[in-house]
Amino acid sequence: MSQLRVEKPSDASQPRGDERIYGPGLQVGYQLMKAGGFTFMLSVGVGHTIGGPSHLQGTAGLASVGLGYTWRGR
Repeated sequence: MSQLRVEKPSDASQPRGDERIYGPGLQVGYQLMKAGGFTFMLSVGVGHTIGGPSHLQGTAGLASVGLGYTWRGR
């Protein structure tokens, strides 16, 4: 499950926080791991909200970028 939408309260005096809506998503992407350990990941996709208020239901775009280092055992 991915967080797909966030609704801010329209009135700042409301005691409750943001409304967060989740749902399943599907992403495709690319991952590069160099011999020195540098790792880069990029993906895009789409998700669909489940539950929550009707005005927040629907489809949302997803995107991910990752940078890191991969340790390899010898």
